[in-house]
Amino acid sequence: MDTKSTSIIGAVVLLIIAIGLVLWYMSEHPAPFLNEHAGIGTATTTSTTAPTADQRLDEHAKYYDITATYPGSTRLTGQANAQSIEVMKQFETNAISAFKEQGNFDNLSAQDITTFGFDQGRKESLDIKYVTKTGPHTVSYIFTMFQDTLGAHPNTYFRTFTWNTTTGEGLELSDFFTGDYLAVLSKVSREKLPAIIAKKAGMPASQVDMEYLKRGTTPDTDNFTNWYIEGSSLVLIFPPYQVGPYVIGTQEVPLTLANLSGIKSQYK
Repeated sequence: MDTKSTSIIGAVVLLIIAIGLVLWYMSEHPAPFLNEHAGIGTATTTSTTAPTADQRLDEHAKYYDITATYPGSTRLTGQANAQSIEVMKQFETNAISAFKEQGNFDNLSAQDITTFGFDQGRKESLDIKYVTKTGPHTVSYIFTMFQDTLGAHPNTYFRTFTWNTTTGEGLELSDFFTGDYLAVLSKVSREKLPAIIAKKAGMPASQVDMEYLKRGTTPDTDNFTNWYIEGSSLVLIFPPYQVGPYVIGTQEVPLTLANLSGIKSQYK
């Protein structure tokens, strides 16, 4: 074999080796997801490591971070399990969409970017976590949403879901009572909240703003949307600002089901 042929063969071999190295590097270092409006980040992804593991809807972009978790399985069975998971996933999907729409990240002006400090690395954020509580006949999922829109302080919101573990039926507060449950809950929460707030805030009960408290406990459905069942108790959740100023935080009022008037026998 002459020198020219040997050189050609050597060059081909080196080319094949180089191509192989490039393909290997690309497989080990995938290109980042490009969001043309929000900058370089990662696409929203749902974990599929195991069907029973917590599932995630996370997104990280130039002007915001989103972390959200929902159950991959529940204490329900069959179709009820699948339907309840889909309900909770849809809630998070809607919350994420609302957060991004409110932030208007696709249409920020140069002044917006400067005013909010985005040009200095600041970001808005949404963090959604959940905990599970169980009763003799129920399972509840309590979602807490921490939303930071770069205001004076982050805001906290709640969304709760409760299911009957026997029938798989989604439950409302009215399903536990035979009568005017809003009047019952309004009365008992006004009786118990002053001591609960005073203890948490480290102040005398006489200093609790009762007018503020009464406005957040009127017998209206909107005032009693956040609740769960744990053991033999119905626990009412009052987020910041509902029954007092932001500084007192979230308040929870546990009520023994058997002691509440109008409770249906199967839930006592």
